[in-house]
Amino acid sequence: MKTQVRVSKKVNTFKVGGKTLQEAKDQLGPLEWGRFQPIAGKLNPKIDKSKKVVSVEIVGGHTIEMPVWTGYKNAPKPCQDEWDRMWKALDKHEQGHALVYMEGILKLELTLSNIAEGTITVAELATHLKNALARMEEAQDTYETATDRGRKRGVVLDPPGECM
Repeated sequence: MKTQVRVSKKVNTFKVGGKTLQEAKDQLGPLEWGRFQPIAGKLNPKIDKSKKVVSVEIVGGHTIEMPVWTGYKNAPKPCQDEWDRMWKALDKHEQGHALVYMEGILKLELTLSNIAEGTITVAELATHLKNALARMEEAQDTYETATDRGRKRGVVLDPPGECM
C-alpha cells in the first residue's frame, strides 16, 4: 500500500548548575546526561468503502535534550575542554538513538508498503504499529546496553585537578 512518513525532530537543552566541572558532574548524576524522547508514533490510515486500509501516513518524531553547564564560561580552559569532549560524545550518542528510531520507522514503512492496498483493517494496522513500537523499544535497549549508556563511547567526565 502507499505509505508516507512524517517525522518531527526537536533539540532542547536543560541547565546543569555548578561552579566547577566536578559540581556539574555531580548535578548530572549517575545515569542519563542527555535525553532521547521518541514520539510513540501513530498511523493515519485512509480506508475504502469496505473499511480496508488503502494508504497510511506514519507520524513520529523525537526530542533530544542536551545539558548546558551554567558555569562553563567562567571555568578554566581544561575544564571547558573536558566538558566539550564529553558533550560531543553525548551528542553523538543521542544522535545514535535517533538513528535507531529512524531505522524502526523505516522498517515499519517497508512492512506496510509491502501489504497490498485494501487487504487489512484498521485494527490489523494498529497491530503492525504495536509490534513495530515493541521492536523499536527493544532496539533502543540493545543500543543502551551495547554502549553502556554512552560510556563506552566517551560519555564520561574526568575533571582535571583544577576542575574539582
